[in-house]
Amino acid sequence: MTELERRREEREPIQSAVKLRVSGLLSREVSGRLMDVSVSGFRAAHADRDLSVGDHVGFSHPDRAGEAIVVWIRISQGTIESGFRILRTSG
Repeated sequence: MTELERRREEREPIQSAVKLRVSGLLSREVSGRLMDVSVSGFRAAHADRDLSVGDHVGFSHPDRAGEAIVVWIRISQGTIESGFRILRTSG
């Protein structure tokens, strides 16, 4: 089964800024670039090498804001991409 076959929701490509607020011992704000969105998640590129699978983050981008969890991280050719599952939205 390919990654596309496992996806339950359609992804919409988007190029926009996203702010991530990482909670925990290393609380910090991370700026990133939104790459695509779906009903229940999003993918973003960023430069934070300390972000880990399972981290909870606050997020905001032009379409939504809320809380999410990091579900995967990929580092390729110096670029970091992470997938986030939205836990709740605000507003």
